[in-house]
Order: sequence, then structure tokens, then C-alpha cells
Amino acid sequence: MLVIFMMTCTSGLFALSSPDVPPDPPLEDGDSIPLDGGLAVLLVGASAFGIKKLRDQKNGSV
Repeated sequence: MLVIFMMTCTSGLFALSSPDVPPDPPLEDGDSIPLDGGLAVLLVGASAFGIKKLRDQKNGSV
């Protein structure tokens, strides 16, 4: 738990850029990162896992 907490708190420090680095150009319409495919798979998997756990809990098995 402590490792996860430390990783999330310090990740912002690595994202800081030095002042002499020019900023990134603005993104155009075709330059965005598609998150829909992988994110949908994760959501379906998490939902299925949650439903299975709820059914197991309702039936009394662990």
C-alpha cells in the first residue's frame, strides 16, 4: 500500500519539465490517443468480476 501511495505521489515530480525545453505544440484532431478500446475491455472485465463476486456472496460461497 505504501509503495502504491509513493508511486502516485511522486509521479507528478517526473512530469515537470525544465524551463529551457519548449512546450509541446497543440494537438490536432488526428493526434489524440484512443482510450476507448482498452478502457472498454477493462470495464467489461471489472464488471464481470464484480457480478461474479456478488453472486458468490449471495449464494454463500467464498
